[in-house]
Amino acid sequence: MRLGLEVRPRPGLHENDRTGLGFGPLDELKQRMRRFFDAPSDLIVGEETADAALQRFEAGVRAAAAEAADQTIAIVTHGTVLTLLAARYNPIEAFEFWEALTLPSYVALDAATFRFAGPVGGFPT
Repeated sequence: MRLGLEVRPRPGLHENDRTGLGFGPLDELKQRMRRFFDAPSDLIVGEETADAALQRFEAGVRAAAAEAADQTIAIVTHGTVLTLLAARYNPIEAFEFWEALTLPSYVALDAATFRFAGPVGGFPT
């Protein structure tokens, strides 16, 4: 509350389910993530397809935006689900976007259209 902002946890805004993924070499993770983005209806990573993760995350974002009405909101989330949403509504290649994200990254999206509405930290637009 130091900035006077209210924090409200919301369902559906978490990362894709990566149950059983474990840790391994970075190049192996990148290969799996490329397949995850390229074959969104296939179960590639954990227990949730890219399509299922996008559907859940987009519903959570839409619910938060509707609740906020005309207020500006910030959603703190993870790079994979953020990438799925950005790639659905913007002319970007999902894997390249995901791979270029830094920690932390930010993306300004229009709440109604999910089109880029400003700067993208970690990826040139």
